[in-house]
Amino acid sequence: MEKKKLLFIIWSYSYGGGAERILSNLMNALDPEKYEIDLLEYRHSDVHFEKTNDSIHVLPCLIDETKDSRLKSFLFEKMVFHCPIILRKIYIKKKYDYEIAFNYMIPTFLLTQKGKTISWTHGTMDDLKENPRLHKRQRKYFAHQQNIVVISERAQESILKLFPEYQKKIVMIRNGFLFDEIMEKANEPIPFQKKRFTIVHTSRLAEQKNPMRLLHIAKLLREAGRKFDFYIIGNGEYYEQMTSYIEKHELSSFVHMVGYQENPYPYMKMSDVFLLSSFSEGFPTVFVEAMSLGVPVVTTVVGGSKELIDGGKNGFEYESDEEAVQDLLQLMDNEKLRKKLSKNAREFVKQYTVENQVKAFEKLLK
Repeated sequence: MEKKKLLFIIWSYSYGGGAERILSNLMNALDPEKYEIDLLEYRHSDVHFEKTNDSIHVLPCLIDETKDSRLKSFLFEKMVFHCPIILRKIYIKKKYDYEIAFNYMIPTFLLTQKGKTISWTHGTMDDLKENPRLHKRQRKYFAHQQNIVVISERAQESILKLFPEYQKKIVMIRNGFLFDEIMEKANEPIPFQKKRFTIVHTSRLAEQKNPMRLLHIAKLLREAGRKFDFYIIGNGEYYEQMTSYIEKHELSSFVHMVGYQENPYPYMKMSDVFLLSSFSEGFPTVFVEAMSLGVPVVTTVVGGSKELIDGGKNGFEYESDEEAVQDLLQLMDNEKLRKKLSKNAREFVKQYTVENQVKAFEKLLK
Protein backbone atom coordinates (compact mmCIF):
# COMPACT_ATOMS: atom_id res chain seq x y z
CA MET A 1 0.00 0.00 0.00
CA GLU A 2 1.37 3.38 -1.01
CA LYS A 3 1.80 5.80 1.88
CA LYS A 4 -0.29 8.96 2.03
CA LYS A 5 1.91 12.06 2.03
CA LEU A 6 0.88 14.57 4.71
CA LEU A 7 2.17 18.08 5.38
CA PHE A 8 1.37 19.75 8.71
CA ILE A 9 1.89 23.52 8.85
CA ILE A 10 1.93 25.24 12.25
CA TRP A 11 2.70 28.83 13.25
CA SER A 12 5.26 27.61 15.79
CA TYR A 13 6.28 24.19 17.08
CA SER A 14 8.76 25.59 19.57
CA TYR A 15 6.97 27.89 22.02
CA GLY A 16 6.03 25.10 24.42
CA GLY A 17 2.31 25.66 23.93
CA GLY A 18 -0.74 23.42 23.99
CA ALA A 19 -1.32 23.29 20.23
CA GLU A 20 2.25 22.11 19.74
CA ARG A 21 1.80 19.27 22.23
CA ILE A 22 -1.46 18.20 20.63
CA LEU A 23 0.13 18.15 17.17
CA SER A 24 3.09 16.18 18.52
CA ASN A 25 0.72 13.61 20.05
CA LEU A 26 -1.22 13.28 16.80
CA MET A 27 1.74 13.00 14.41
CA ASN A 28 3.60 10.53 16.61
CA ALA A 29 0.48 8.35 16.90
CA LEU A 30 -0.07 8.09 13.14
CA ASP A 31 1.14 4.83 11.61
CA PRO A 32 4.45 5.42 9.75
CA GLU A 33 3.60 2.46 7.52
CA LYS A 34 0.54 4.33 6.27
CA TYR A 35 1.72 7.96 6.30
CA GLU A 36 4.76 9.93 5.18
CA ILE A 37 4.69 13.06 7.35
CA ASP A 38 6.43 16.40 6.89
CA LEU A 39 6.21 19.31 9.35
CA LEU A 40 6.63 22.99 8.45
CA GLU A 41 7.06 25.54 11.23
CA TYR A 42 6.47 29.15 10.20
CA ARG A 43 8.22 30.69 13.19
CA HIS A 44 10.93 28.95 15.22
CA SER A 45 11.85 29.82 18.81
CA ASP A 46 14.28 28.36 21.34
CA VAL A 47 11.73 27.85 24.13
CA HIS A 48 10.92 24.17 23.58
CA PHE A 49 10.78 22.06 20.42
CA GLU A 50 8.21 19.28 20.74
CA LYS A 51 9.36 15.72 20.16
CA THR A 52 8.82 14.01 16.82
CA ASN A 53 9.36 10.41 15.80
CA ASP A 54 12.33 9.66 13.55
CA SER A 55 9.92 8.98 10.69
CA ILE A 56 8.67 12.60 10.72
CA HIS A 57 10.61 14.99 8.49
CA VAL A 58 10.93 18.54 9.84
CA LEU A 59 11.32 21.08 7.03
CA PRO A 60 13.40 24.26 7.41
CA CYS A 61 11.39 26.95 9.22
CA LEU A 62 10.52 30.22 7.49
CA ILE A 63 11.52 32.52 10.37
CA ASP A 64 14.13 31.61 12.97
CA GLU A 65 13.85 34.02 15.91
CA THR A 66 17.25 32.90 17.23
CA LYS A 67 19.14 34.33 14.25
CA ASP A 68 16.92 36.05 11.67
CA SER A 69 16.63 39.85 11.50
CA ARG A 70 13.50 41.82 12.24
CA LEU A 71 13.56 42.98 8.63
CA LYS A 72 13.27 39.40 7.36
CA SER A 73 10.43 38.73 9.80
CA PHE A 74 8.61 41.86 8.61
CA LEU A 75 9.07 41.05 4.93
CA PHE A 76 7.98 37.42 5.32
CA GLU A 77 4.85 38.47 7.18
CA LYS A 78 3.96 40.79 4.31
CA MET A 79 4.61 38.01 1.81
CA VAL A 80 2.59 35.37 3.64
CA PHE A 81 -0.39 37.74 3.74
CA HIS A 82 -0.17 39.01 0.16
CA CYS A 83 1.78 36.50 -1.97
CA PRO A 84 2.24 33.21 -0.06
CA ILE A 85 2.84 31.37 -3.34
CA ILE A 86 6.38 32.77 -3.39
CA LEU A 87 7.13 31.32 0.05
CA ARG A 88 5.59 28.00 -0.99
CA LYS A 89 7.95 27.77 -3.96
CA ILE A 90 10.93 28.28 -1.66
CA TYR A 91 9.93 26.13 1.33
CA ILE A 92 7.47 23.51 0.04
CA LYS A 93 9.02 21.37 -2.69
CA LYS A 94 6.83 18.25 -2.64
CA LYS A 95 3.28 17.46 -3.60
CA TYR A 96 1.15 16.04 -0.79
CA ASP A 97 -2.04 14.04 -0.62
CA TYR A 98 -3.20 16.34 2.19
CA GLU A 99 -1.93 19.58 3.66
CA ILE A 100 -3.12 20.42 7.18
CA ALA A 101 -2.86 23.89 8.71
CA PHE A 102 -2.68 23.47 12.46
CA ASN A 103 -4.40 26.77 13.23
CA TYR A 104 -6.05 29.61 11.35
CA MET A 105 -4.54 32.72 9.68
CA ILE A 106 -0.88 32.27 8.61
CA PRO A 107 -0.81 28.44 8.44
CA THR A 108 -3.98 28.48 6.28
CA PHE A 109 -2.47 31.10 3.97
CA LEU A 110 0.42 28.74 3.24
CA LEU A 111 -1.81 25.84 2.18
CA THR A 112 -2.01 24.87 -1.46
CA GLN A 113 -5.06 25.97 -3.39
CA LYS A 114 -4.74 23.08 -5.84
CA GLY A 115 -5.03 20.04 -3.59
CA LYS A 116 -6.78 18.56 -0.54
CA THR A 117 -6.39 20.72 2.53
CA ILE A 118 -7.66 20.86 6.12
CA SER A 119 -7.70 23.78 8.57
CA TRP A 120 -7.36 22.54 12.16
CA THR A 121 -8.33 25.48 14.34
CA HIS A 122 -7.37 25.65 18.01
CA GLY A 123 -9.41 28.52 19.28
CA THR A 124 -12.25 30.90 18.73
CA MET A 125 -11.93 33.48 15.98
CA ASP A 126 -13.72 36.27 17.80
CA ASP A 127 -10.76 38.60 17.19
CA LEU A 128 -11.65 38.66 13.48
CA LYS A 129 -14.91 40.47 14.29
CA GLU A 130 -12.91 43.61 14.96
CA ASN A 131 -10.77 43.33 11.83
CA PRO A 132 -12.78 43.23 8.59
CA ARG A 133 -9.62 42.96 6.48
CA LEU A 134 -8.40 39.80 8.19
CA HIS A 135 -11.95 38.44 8.32
CA LYS A 136 -12.21 38.80 4.55
CA ARG A 137 -8.81 37.24 3.98
CA GLN A 138 -9.56 34.23 6.18
CA ARG A 139 -12.88 33.73 4.34
CA LYS A 140 -10.99 33.68 1.04
CA TYR A 141 -8.62 30.93 2.19
CA PHE A 142 -11.28 28.84 3.94
CA ALA A 143 -13.06 28.65 0.57
CA HIS A 144 -10.30 26.39 -0.79
CA GLN A 145 -10.19 24.00 2.16
CA GLN A 146 -11.91 20.64 2.29
CA ASN A 147 -12.62 20.66 6.05
CA ILE A 148 -12.36 23.02 9.00
CA VAL A 149 -11.62 21.07 12.17
CA VAL A 150 -12.73 22.52 15.51
CA ILE A 151 -11.80 21.20 18.95
CA SER A 152 -14.61 22.62 21.10
CA GLU A 153 -18.25 23.63 20.87
CA ARG A 154 -17.33 27.23 21.67
CA ALA A 155 -14.84 27.31 18.78
CA GLN A 156 -17.48 25.89 16.46
CA GLU A 157 -19.98 28.57 17.48
CA SER A 158 -17.38 31.25 16.82
CA ILE A 159 -16.62 30.03 13.30
CA LEU A 160 -20.30 29.57 12.42
CA LYS A 161 -21.04 33.18 13.38
CA LEU A 162 -18.17 34.50 11.26
CA PHE A 163 -18.37 32.06 8.35
CA PRO A 164 -21.88 30.53 8.23
CA GLU A 165 -21.41 29.60 4.58
CA TYR A 166 -18.82 26.97 5.59
CA GLN A 167 -21.07 25.08 8.01
CA LYS A 168 -20.87 21.83 6.02
CA LYS A 169 -17.06 21.90 6.13
CA ILE A 170 -16.85 21.93 9.93
CA VAL A 171 -15.85 18.73 11.73
CA MET A 172 -15.39 18.30 15.49
CA ILE A 173 -12.27 16.41 16.58
CA ARG A 174 -11.45 16.46 20.29
CA ASN A 175 -7.85 16.91 21.37
CA GLY A 176 -5.91 13.75 22.16
CA PHE A 177 -3.72 13.27 25.24
CA LEU A 178 -1.16 10.72 26.40
CA PHE A 179 -2.46 10.20 29.92
CA ASP A 180 -0.03 7.42 30.83
CA GLU A 181 2.88 9.68 29.91
CA ILE A 182 1.42 12.56 31.92
CA MET A 183 1.05 10.32 34.99
CA GLU A 184 4.62 9.06 34.63
CA LYS A 185 6.09 12.55 34.28
CA ALA A 186 4.01 13.80 37.22
CA ASN A 187 5.99 11.50 39.51
CA GLU A 188 9.34 13.11 38.72
CA PRO A 189 10.92 15.12 41.59
CA ILE A 190 10.85 18.92 41.81
CA PRO A 191 12.61 21.28 44.26
CA PHE A 192 9.37 22.12 46.10
CA GLN A 193 7.20 20.30 48.61
CA LYS A 194 3.58 20.94 49.35
CA LYS A 195 3.14 22.81 52.65
CA ARG A 196 -0.36 24.25 52.38
CA PHE A 197 -3.19 24.94 49.92
CA THR A 198 -1.55 25.10 46.50
CA ILE A 199 -2.62 26.82 43.28
CA VAL A 200 -0.93 26.32 39.92
CA HIS A 201 -0.93 28.08 36.56
CA THR A 202 1.10 27.30 33.45
CA SER A 203 1.14 29.21 30.17
CA ARG A 204 3.19 31.51 28.01
CA LEU A 205 3.03 34.79 29.93
CA ALA A 206 1.61 36.79 27.04
CA GLU A 207 -1.19 39.33 26.68
CA GLN A 208 -3.83 36.78 25.62
CA LYS A 209 -3.28 34.90 28.89
CA ASN A 210 -3.86 38.06 30.97
CA PRO A 211 -1.28 36.95 33.57
CA MET A 212 -1.35 40.12 35.69
CA ARG A 213 -4.88 39.17 36.71
CA LEU A 214 -3.48 36.06 38.41
CA LEU A 215 -1.44 38.27 40.71
CA HIS A 216 -4.34 40.55 41.54
CA ILE A 217 -6.41 37.53 42.55
CA ALA A 218 -3.49 36.30 44.68
CA LYS A 219 -3.28 39.73 46.32
CA LEU A 220 -6.99 39.66 47.18
CA LEU A 221 -6.63 36.15 48.55
CA ARG A 222 -3.77 37.22 50.81
CA GLU A 223 -5.73 40.30 51.94
CA ALA A 224 -8.48 37.88 52.98
CA GLY A 225 -5.96 36.53 55.49
CA ARG A 226 -5.32 33.22 53.72
CA LYS A 227 -2.06 31.27 53.46
CA PHE A 228 -1.30 29.52 50.20
CA ASP A 229 1.37 28.76 47.61
CA PHE A 230 0.79 29.77 44.00
CA TYR A 231 3.21 28.35 41.41
CA ILE A 232 3.23 30.23 38.10
CA ILE A 233 4.99 28.25 35.38
CA GLY A 234 6.07 29.92 32.15
CA ASN A 235 8.07 32.66 30.49
CA GLY A 236 7.03 35.55 28.27
CA GLU A 237 6.90 39.28 27.91
CA TYR A 238 5.07 39.76 31.24
CA TYR A 239 7.60 37.88 33.35
CA GLU A 240 9.55 40.93 34.59
CA GLN A 241 6.39 42.97 35.19
CA MET A 242 4.95 40.14 37.25
CA THR A 243 8.12 39.79 39.28
CA SER A 244 8.03 43.52 40.07
CA TYR A 245 4.36 43.32 41.09
CA ILE A 246 5.11 40.44 43.46
CA GLU A 247 7.89 42.42 45.16
CA LYS A 248 5.85 45.64 45.33
CA HIS A 249 2.86 43.96 46.95
CA GLU A 250 4.90 41.66 49.21
CA LEU A 251 3.59 38.45 47.67
CA SER A 252 6.90 36.59 47.47
CA SER A 253 5.95 34.29 50.38
CA PHE A 254 2.86 33.22 48.45
CA VAL A 255 3.52 33.50 44.70
CA HIS A 256 6.44 31.64 43.12
CA MET A 257 7.57 32.38 39.57
CA VAL A 258 9.33 29.19 38.47
CA GLY A 259 9.83 30.01 34.76
CA TYR A 260 9.31 27.64 31.87
CA GLN A 261 9.32 23.98 32.87
CA GLU A 262 9.57 21.27 30.24
CA ASN A 263 7.71 19.05 32.69
CA PRO A 264 5.01 21.02 34.56
CA TYR A 265 3.11 17.92 35.67
CA PRO A 266 4.70 17.45 39.13
CA TYR A 267 3.59 21.01 39.98
CA MET A 268 0.07 20.19 38.80
CA LYS A 269 -0.01 16.92 40.73
CA MET A 270 0.79 18.58 44.08
CA SER A 271 -1.76 21.36 43.54
CA ASP A 272 -5.31 21.70 44.77
CA VAL A 273 -6.58 23.86 41.89
CA PHE A 274 -5.54 25.17 38.49
CA LEU A 275 -6.26 28.89 37.97
CA LEU A 276 -6.71 30.39 34.48
CA SER A 277 -7.08 34.07 33.61
CA SER A 278 -7.02 34.09 29.79
CA PHE A 279 -8.99 36.49 27.63
CA SER A 280 -9.54 33.70 25.11
CA GLU A 281 -8.73 30.02 24.54
CA GLY A 282 -9.88 27.49 22.00
CA PHE A 283 -9.71 24.45 24.21
CA PRO A 284 -7.33 24.82 27.15
CA THR A 285 -4.93 21.90 26.86
CA VAL A 286 -3.63 22.50 30.37
CA PHE A 287 -7.13 21.94 31.76
CA VAL A 288 -7.28 18.37 30.54
CA GLU A 289 -3.72 17.73 31.71
CA ALA A 290 -4.45 19.10 35.17
CA MET A 291 -7.80 17.33 35.40
CA SER A 292 -6.21 14.00 34.47
CA LEU A 293 -4.12 14.45 37.62
CA GLY A 294 -7.22 15.14 39.70
CA VAL A 295 -6.83 18.93 39.78
CA PRO A 296 -10.10 20.93 39.37
CA VAL A 297 -10.01 24.28 37.57
CA VAL A 298 -11.11 27.84 38.28
CA THR A 299 -11.25 29.75 35.02
CA THR A 300 -12.44 32.74 33.09
CA VAL A 301 -15.19 32.01 30.57
CA VAL A 302 -13.21 30.99 27.48
CA GLY A 303 -13.57 28.57 24.58
CA GLY A 304 -13.92 25.03 25.84
CA SER A 305 -14.25 26.00 29.51
CA LYS A 306 -17.98 25.26 29.75
CA GLU A 307 -17.49 21.82 28.25
CA LEU A 308 -14.65 20.99 30.61
CA ILE A 309 -16.27 22.45 33.72
CA ASP A 310 -19.36 20.37 32.87
CA GLY A 311 -21.88 22.38 34.83
CA GLY A 312 -19.63 22.86 37.85
CA LYS A 313 -18.78 19.18 38.24
CA ASN A 314 -15.07 19.71 37.56
CA GLY A 315 -14.47 23.30 38.71
CA PHE A 316 -15.80 26.86 38.45
CA GLU A 317 -15.99 29.74 35.98
CA TYR A 318 -15.62 33.32 37.17
CA GLU A 319 -16.13 36.78 35.69
CA SER A 320 -14.80 39.10 38.41
CA ASP A 321 -11.63 38.75 40.48
CA GLU A 322 -13.76 38.75 43.62
CA GLU A 323 -15.76 35.81 42.26
CA ALA A 324 -12.50 33.94 41.58
CA VAL A 325 -11.43 34.53 45.18
CA GLN A 326 -14.74 33.18 46.47
CA ASP A 327 -14.30 30.06 44.34
CA LEU A 328 -10.79 29.54 45.72
CA LEU A 329 -11.96 30.11 49.30
CA GLN A 330 -14.71 27.55 48.81
CA LEU A 331 -12.13 24.99 47.72
CA MET A 332 -9.79 25.93 50.57
CA ASP A 333 -12.48 25.48 53.19
CA ASN A 334 -14.23 22.40 51.85
CA GLU A 335 -12.02 19.33 51.55
CA LYS A 336 -15.00 17.13 50.71
CA LEU A 337 -15.81 19.37 47.73
CA ARG A 338 -12.16 19.32 46.56
CA LYS A 339 -12.10 15.52 46.61
CA LYS A 340 -15.41 15.32 44.76
CA LEU A 341 -14.28 17.69 42.00
CA SER A 342 -10.94 15.89 41.78
CA LYS A 343 -12.61 12.52 41.25
CA ASN A 344 -15.05 13.96 38.70
CA ALA A 345 -12.23 15.59 36.75
CA ARG A 346 -10.21 12.37 36.45
CA GLU A 347 -13.21 10.50 35.08
CA PHE A 348 -14.38 13.25 32.73
CA VAL A 349 -11.15 13.58 30.74
CA LYS A 350 -10.88 9.89 29.88
CA GLN A 351 -12.75 10.65 26.64
CA TYR A 352 -9.83 12.77 25.31
CA THR A 353 -7.53 10.01 24.09
CA VAL A 354 -5.09 10.11 21.18
CA GLU A 355 -6.68 6.93 19.86
CA ASN A 356 -10.05 8.68 19.48
CA GLN A 357 -8.37 11.67 17.86
CA VAL A 358 -6.48 9.54 15.31
CA LYS A 359 -9.64 7.62 14.34
CA ALA A 360 -11.54 10.85 13.72
CA PHE A 361 -8.67 12.34 11.72
CA GLU A 362 -8.23 9.28 9.52
CA LYS A 363 -11.89 9.49 8.52
CA LEU A 364 -11.12 12.84 6.87
CA LEU A 365 -8.31 11.29 4.82
CA LYS A 366 -10.48 8.68 3.08
